[in-house]
Amino acid sequence: MTGRAPRSGLWVVLAANVLCAAGVFAIRPTLSYRAVELGIGPQWVGVVGSAYAVTALVSAPALGQLADRRGQRTATFIGACTMVLAGVLLCTADGLPAILVGSAVLGLGHFLTLIGLQMAAGQIGLAQAQVHRVFGAFAVSSALGQMLGPGLIAVVGRGSVVPPTLVILVIATSVLAVMPVLTAWLPAGETARRVHGSWSTVLRIRGLADVVLISGLVVAAIDLTAIYLPLLGSERQLSSAFVGLLMAVRAASSMLVRVFLGRWIARFGARAVLLVALGASTVAMALLPLHVPAWALIALVLVIGMGLGVGDPVTAAWASLMAPVGGQGRVQSYRLMANRVGQIAIPLAAGALTPVAGVAGGFWLVTGCLVVAVGIARRVRGP
Repeated sequence: MTGRAPRSGLWVVLAANVLCAAGVFAIRPTLSYRAVELGIGPQWVGVVGSAYAVTALVSAPALGQLADRRGQRTATFIGACTMVLAGVLLCTADGLPAILVGSAVLGLGHFLTLIGLQMAAGQIGLAQAQVHRVFGAFAVSSALGQMLGPGLIAVVGRGSVVPPTLVILVIATSVLAVMPVLTAWLPAGETARRVHGSWSTVLRIRGLADVVLISGLVVAAIDLTAIYLPLLGSERQLSSAFVGLLMAVRAASSMLVRVFLGRWIARFGARAVLLVALGASTVAMALLPLHVPAWALIALVLVIGMGLGVGDPVTAAWASLMAPVGGQGRVQSYRLMANRVGQIAIPLAAGALTPVAGVAGGFWLVTGCLVVAVGIARRVRGP
């Protein structure tokens, strides 16, 4: 592949990732409003979210194998078409069973699409000898899509309590429908003729288990921070506008740090950057539940956002570098599977701890997870 091909391919990967994140992050919150419209009880909203996560988690080994055997372009195409199918199902859903099926299909398609896009990003990064910079750009595109999706709800809803869900679902599905077309310009990648080894081979890769564990802990910390910041604001009688500012600062700082991640890693090394980032976010997370002034809360959230923003692209890049020939799909599936486990298990633990330790207990659980991540990162040498 020529130097021009990887660069043009990268723009296709980033564009597809923005569309993917925007569509999914518009559809998922809209399902909660759709449940309200249909008179579905709030207890079922969590079940709908679980259907999205658990189905993909159970299917992760098979999806990783499929991506390695068929290549990243085919995997992304199948995943994108599956997400479009899910959007159509959800647009026509008129009850809980249909919403559950649509949510599960969306989770499967999103998971397979992410595997394919991260395989493509890894190939381009290796071709350019800039894996960390490419995955930093990939993470920025994810964050951009995750802002655009909820933005669609705000624009279409225009301040209404329950926005017009069908309009949002149709627009989001239309956005996702562009992705199968974009896949024609993705680099083809490895195919079945070059697949070597098995899942057991992948699981035996030295250091990979540490990398995916760090990834799962960091992603869970990001999710829990988003969940517990509103609770902290409510407990301290902070305005919803100020809490919204805190969440925006966290998201913006994560995006900003990823822009400069490649040059920092080129200068100081990935492990050093990761250790400093995780260490700083651990200290800030431990201080967050303390009674500090508003300006200090903003500063702490800024540090947390920057620190946690480093974890996902660094671990994705390491996983890509560790992957054997023809094993990129399974390696990235393994990492994404760890992320999903963290997103399910750690919030459940926080929920059990909160009645005993209050909102502070949730933040200190996240602090504990980050301490573990720092300990693991100290022994990881990286590829």
